[in-house]
Amino acid sequence: MREAIENVAGEYGSLVPSREEGLIIFWLNDKIRNREIDREFTHQDLQQVIREVSYSTSEQQPQTERVLKNLLKYFIERPPDKPYDKYIFSNYANRFLQLVNGKFDNEYRNFPLKESLKRYASFKASEIKDIDDFLSWHAQGFDTTARQTVNEHLEAFKDEVTASINKLNNILYSDSLSGLEMAKRFSEIFTGFGEKSNEIKDALLLGTHIQAEVKKVVDMYYKKIEKSKHPQTEEEKERYSMLLSDYEQSLKIQQSVSSSFLLIDMRLAQIREKIVFASSKLKELQENFRNQSQFKLNFKRMLQYILSNSMSIEGEIILPAGFPRKGLPFESFKYISAFKYDFAVAGTNDVYIPTLDEEYENSERAKIGLELKRQEVTAKWVKLLKIEMIENNGMNITEKFFSLLESEKDIEIPLNVSFELLQIARNIPGFKIKIQRELVSSPIYKDIVTWKTKVYKNNSKK
Repeated sequence: MREAIENVAGEYGSLVPSREEGLIIFWLNDKIRNREIDREFTHQDLQQVIREVSYSTSEQQPQTERVLKNLLKYFIERPPDKPYDKYIFSNYANRFLQLVNGKFDNEYRNFPLKESLKRYASFKASEIKDIDDFLSWHAQGFDTTARQTVNEHLEAFKDEVTASINKLNNILYSDSLSGLEMAKRFSEIFTGFGEKSNEIKDALLLGTHIQAEVKKVVDMYYKKIEKSKHPQTEEEKERYSMLLSDYEQSLKIQQSVSSSFLLIDMRLAQIREKIVFASSKLKELQENFRNQSQFKLNFKRMLQYILSNSMSIEGEIILPAGFPRKGLPFESFKYISAFKYDFAVAGTNDVYIPTLDEEYENSERAKIGLELKRQEVTAKWVKLLKIEMIENNGMNITEKFFSLLESEKDIEIPLNVSFELLQIARNIPGFKIKIQRELVSSPIYKDIVTWKTKVYKNNSKK
């Protein structure tokens, strides 16, 4: 468990994308779904999406290479036998997109909870012939399918009730809706609450039915054991042992089903509390109507007072002396007009037709390909050496540096890998970095020297 936490601590920043990287992933996926770009998108497509996201959010545009480097770890990958500037979503990215999209567009929201439970509430103890039937129902019918379906339903149910409460608040504090319109919209929402309350009631009844049928199966095996007590022969002992094993397995299934319905009951209780909270909004609506009625009554009294006590002198309305007067706020300002400028002045511009430098283009493409290859090789080595460093509780970074230099023949790769490993070790609890100011070189690359650098764990031998 401790090792799993350390792995998460070291890779958390890559497993969970930042806000800007997450928006880029969703923007890319949206363009792929709308067929604006291919499933195998290019480096240019990624650059365009980064620009669009930055423009949409009014935020500073991140560096394309930095975003690409971060996403290459878990979210995008290169398809086989394709150019270096081609990418596709990884399986992890697809699951991440599905998880987040499911929170906002849950497919179970449009299906009644009762109908989903009905399929699994039809379970009858009389249909269980042996323990294999019971295990098969639990593993394939209940544990894998029914429980997951009900959980998805309840999550969608809870989100829908929360959204309805937000709608009630918006209606209640709206200045543009009349009292009749408010009451009508409240009625529509609470009609939905009534239907949901009935679904909760049905779900609880169906859950009770399933648990009762499961108990019958457990009782059946218990009765068989009672009848087979005190075995005498070897055959009877073997049969008794098998019955005891079947009974213990049925008990485990009963405990699993009961635990599942306890969690379901808890989540249903949360939803009921939200519905009760929503019901309190009716009292606020009543108070709102009372305030509106009081305002209209006071306004009517004010008009009656003005009509009864004011007078008209030479066409001007004179209000009573004791009538409160309010001043109108104003602010003086100076209007400055701009000089007229004629933008329609005719002019001629020489058209410059750029020439294509194929040699320069091929040179730049080669540089980009080399840099992308470096990043891919660096990411591969960092992933492998990180696992080795954690499993061995440390690593001699200097030795790995010269080893990579000899195998890859490119100084940039061992430099980047060493830097990434030191950054990872610095963020893993318990790991220390030891640097000795003693120059070390390689027999092959004598012009390259570095300090002795090691990573070790506190409780391990340095």
